[in-house]
Amino acid sequence: MQRIKRPEGGAARLDPLNWGMPLMKTALPRRLLSYVLFAALASRLFSSDTLETERLRITLGEGGALNVLDKAAGVHWTQPALPVQISNVRTSATDLTFNLNEIMTVRVIPAGERIDVEISGPEDTKIEGLEYPAGFTRSEAIAGQNLVLPHCAGFSIPFAMNKRADLVRVPGYYTTDIGQGGLTMPWISTTDGTAGCLMLIGTPYDSRMKVWTDSAGYQYAVSWHDTKGRLGYARQVSYRFTAKGGAVALCKVYREEAKASGLLVTLREKSKSIPGIERFLGALSFWLVDWPDADLIEKIKAAGVDRALVSYHVTGPVPPGVVNRYGHNTTYEAMDQQFIAQLHALGYLAGRYDYYRTIYPPSDDGRGSNGWIMRFVGYPEQLAHDENGRIRPGFQGGNQRRDVANSTAIRGNRCSKCQYELAQIYIPLDVDRTGYDARLLDAVCAVNWQECYNPAHPVTREEDMQWRRKQLRVAMDNGQVTGTEHIASWAVPHAVYAEAPTTFVRFAGYRESFNGQSFTPPESFSTVVLDERIRFPLWQLVFHDAVVITNRWTFTANRYTDEKIWHKEDLINLLHGQMPTFMLDAANFVANAGHFVRTAQTVGEWNAKIGYEELTDFRWLNPDGSMQEAVYASGESVVVNFGRDVQTLPDGLRVPAGGFAFRSVPR
Repeated sequence: MQRIKRPEGGAARLDPLNWGMPLMKTALPRRLLSYVLFAALASRLFSSDTLETERLRITLGEGGALNVLDKAAGVHWTQPALPVQISNVRTSATDLTFNLNEIMTVRVIPAGERIDVEISGPEDTKIEGLEYPAGFTRSEAIAGQNLVLPHCAGFSIPFAMNKRADLVRVPGYYTTDIGQGGLTMPWISTTDGTAGCLMLIGTPYDSRMKVWTDSAGYQYAVSWHDTKGRLGYARQVSYRFTAKGGAVALCKVYREEAKASGLLVTLREKSKSIPGIERFLGALSFWLVDWPDADLIEKIKAAGVDRALVSYHVTGPVPPGVVNRYGHNTTYEAMDQQFIAQLHALGYLAGRYDYYRTIYPPSDDGRGSNGWIMRFVGYPEQLAHDENGRIRPGFQGGNQRRDVANSTAIRGNRCSKCQYELAQIYIPLDVDRTGYDARLLDAVCAVNWQECYNPAHPVTREEDMQWRRKQLRVAMDNGQVTGTEHIASWAVPHAVYAEAPTTFVRFAGYRESFNGQSFTPPESFSTVVLDERIRFPLWQLVFHDAVVITNRWTFTANRYTDEKIWHKEDLINLLHGQMPTFMLDAANFVANAGHFVRTAQTVGEWNAKIGYEELTDFRWLNPDGSMQEAVYASGESVVVNFGRDVQTLPDGLRVPAGGFAFRSVPR
């Protein structure tokens, strides 16, 4: 090839056949040269590892990593390379397809602001432990990137905090769409405060999310389980890109998804068949550990607590001669019709704890006051089995005396199908007998989905979810203000409230102390759970007007040795629209009556006002996050000042130090 010959004026003449390359003299015939150049151009424009739409440009890299340019936001997003094998990459006008680990096929399908990824293959393929695909982070080193993590009520954690000692439990595995140890909604996302990318698991039943740290911040990927030992069905993940709005916009993307799929059933809709919801919104939830005492309830009312849900977990003395309907349980079945009528006369709701998961063997010596009939019916035929035919150990399974594989005399889990069947029998009778208004169904949304291999009632994880949802529906169909331990998006249509999402047991610790005595929360409770810089009301931005969330019944503010922590929790409850729950005895109420009333007349009354409303916006009002605001659909808002100085907003609103103020925001 000869040196380029420049015409007069010094500029190289362009060859239109070479799309911008200088015209060169060559030994090849001109027609053949044009074919060669066109092939090279086509290879660049239609490369088998690149797909482009009006909104997105997608490139496939090493380890199955996708690199995306969001043209609307002007942002490059990248994924980490994962230890998978990619081969046979091909594109069409609508998708990018390749083989994964030789056996499975991955389709990448862009549409507008979203990318759908589907993993398929022969149904008998093993997928257990496969970690693919990953989530997206900004390709540039952006100091303002946050991990938006819908664990419990929600976190938005700056990448810069990834080495913080008290956040060491952020990395790890999160069961997808199960509350206590996992995600309350089946997604994780990243935002720089403006642009964002949400990773949504479309088939969450046999999956979990892995989060890890790297030098830049956080990374995450979905990790798949087999279903009954095989792939079974195509696995689906979807990415949604937003150009503005930060974490709030990402939550609203999922809210629209929940609405379209029928998950978003609002409290107003539920109240049409459950009238107790009207009195429930704005209530304080009380778990009393003394035997029912009308005098105490009247004192609570007279002190100024207008709305309350009253339930009992009796650990104190039981009057002599008391025998409940089934003769076994005075802990949870302490209220009778007469006492509930007294509660109703005061405008209070009567609630109870209910539990169907664990079964004790007939020989178990744990019958006592804590073992009522649901813990003995159906043993062993209703027990859930694992893939090896062994009984799945239940709550308090540590009391088992022999090896699980060689004995049926252990406390085991009742299969979710059998839990539903038992609830169908018991709940209507119990409601008719007593007149309860509310019912907390323990463990339904707190423990991982499980497969059952008992040949009498086999279930997959997806079927396990469906039976749990039916159990919740039994309570709602009987007019109960239905609660769960923890919460997950799949349960929203059949739940009114959830205990524990605001406690964050992963960080605060699991406390089992059913009494009114004081305790000191671990330091991580204050530095993580009550850290306003990382707490973000993700659940409420999606489902505030559908399911109320509160704290764990054994981890309650009235029992903290430092009352300042109770005050901080009040501020966060106000800001995030959360219901306060308390466990107490008569002495604890007398000692803290003033604070109970303040909580009722601030947090409670605010929740009564905005209980049916969507939380439409949540924002920081200053750079350090000490001033934050929550705005509802009506335009009503609350501003909280976590700082030490009085703050005055541009509109003249004065917010006291460590205090709050209300205002109306133009819609």
